[in-house]
Amino acid sequence: MSRSPRVTVAQLFLRAVRRWQSNRAIEELSRLHDRQLEDIGISRNDIPRVVAGLFRPEEVPFSGRAPASTPEDRMRQAEAVGRPR
Repeated sequence: MSRSPRVTVAQLFLRAVRRWQSNRAIEELSRLHDRQLEDIGISRNDIPRVVAGLFRPEEVPFSGRAPASTPEDRMRQAEAVGRPR
């Protein structure tokens, strides 16, 4: 079975956008001071892992609709988990 070229191009585009967003998030988090990183509950060594979790590939095939949660939503969720109760 052959995939539609349009879907393949869309998937490649989304992959490129996710990679760009991931790299940008790593750069921005890397600019924070250690104290600021500690305030949000991560260490400098955690940055790649945290960002990878925010930009994990979608588990459903591309449907042309926006994903249910955005990387910003997942970042807020990750920050909420790291806050003391």
